[in-house]
Amino acid sequence: MLTIREAPKSRTAIAGIYTDDKCTTDTRFVFSREFVEKVQTAIRRFRKTFAVDCEDDSVGVCVSRFGIFMLKDIKAMDQWHTCMEFLAQTEDAMNWAVSTCMKRFTIPEELSNGVTTEPRERLKCNQEAVASRRARDIV
Repeated sequence: MLTIREAPKSRTAIAGIYTDDKCTTDTRFVFSREFVEKVQTAIRRFRKTFAVDCEDDSVGVCVSRFGIFMLKDIKAMDQWHTCMEFLAQTEDAMNWAVSTCMKRFTIPEELSNGVTTEPRERLKCNQEAVASRRARDIV
């Protein structure tokens, strides 16, 4: 399980070109979303100072008392935050679906032709449809 580490508000991220042997390789935490965005901005500014685009593998950021992190690690932290947001939204949608009474919704007449309102009957129809597709695939 990853923990979110808060970097102090005054903490600065110094972007630069670093070698792999100086960088932190065993990261077991992520920085806060705000700090990750701050670090990404620092890296973008640093990369713009060069006439030639430097490789992603060599660009990193030094955070005092935490170490040096490569751009790929910062990107991974950003993706982790994005995934956690999507997961929270998915859980909210699932909770809504579970707690919503389906009797509040009506099926339009043109869609209800031959469709039963009994959940067990619909499940049985779906299982029969899957079985018939499998039988066709075998032949």
